[in-house]
Amino acid sequence: MLQDDALRGARVPGTGVLARCRSAARAVLTSRRTLHLATGAVAAVLYSNFLIDLLVPGPHEWAQQVSVLEIPGHRSALLLRTTDVLAALLVLAQLPAVRAALPVSRWRRLVVGGAAAFAAGGILAAIVTLPADPLTGTDGLLTTAGALDPGALRRTAHNGTSILSVGGMVASAGAAWMLLRRRPLERPRWLGPLVAVVAAGCAVELGADLVVALRPQWQLLDGLSQRAQMLTLSAWVVGLGAIAARPPRAVES
Repeated sequence: MLQDDALRGARVPGTGVLARCRSAARAVLTSRRTLHLATGAVAAVLYSNFLIDLLVPGPHEWAQQVSVLEIPGHRSALLLRTTDVLAALLVLAQLPAVRAALPVSRWRRLVVGGAAAFAAGGILAAIVTLPADPLTGTDGLLTTAGALDPGALRRTAHNGTSILSVGGMVASAGAAWMLLRRRPLERPRWLGPLVAVVAAGCAVELGADLVVALRPQWQLLDGLSQRAQMLTLSAWVVGLGAIAARPPRAVES
């Protein structure tokens, strides 16, 4: 009996080391999870930067697209463009962890690639802003003399990168649903409702564009619908952070 007690006592130090290792591993995983969730939340707020603009003294132009407020010379142009870039960089920083947390599939490539397109488009749109004159380029790429209109080219480039950014994030959300829809054990309960919210944001924005095209005097609807869509895409930014916070899969390729 004494010999058995001695043997059990001899195993205690090793057991203690193992327990400490497990505790340290849990602490690392908890810290990692907290970091990714916090990064996603910060990136979401930075992307919906019109909320930050409300803190800047002066009237907020709700009827204008946020891109118009980012034209150099506007009171908060630098703030809005900077937050766009920071949000994009934080999303890019999350993508390796997002990829590691998802099962191998072509849909996974679209989840990551769409989010990367969102970030790239956002950065480019912040660099290439709309022309200072809101009407520049609205009549086409050519001037009356038949030459290329630099303002029109700038408008086209900005609009194209903005579409790339929004379209990439929408594709990322849809691809996540396609990837996990038949994997109930791996699919978060919030994924379906969140993807539906992103889709609804797109529908609202497209519907508002159509209405404003027919009724230009309802310009306020255009600005409000864009901000609503920004909030829905911000929700998916948080969703990406939640995916990144999940433990990496054991098998990765």
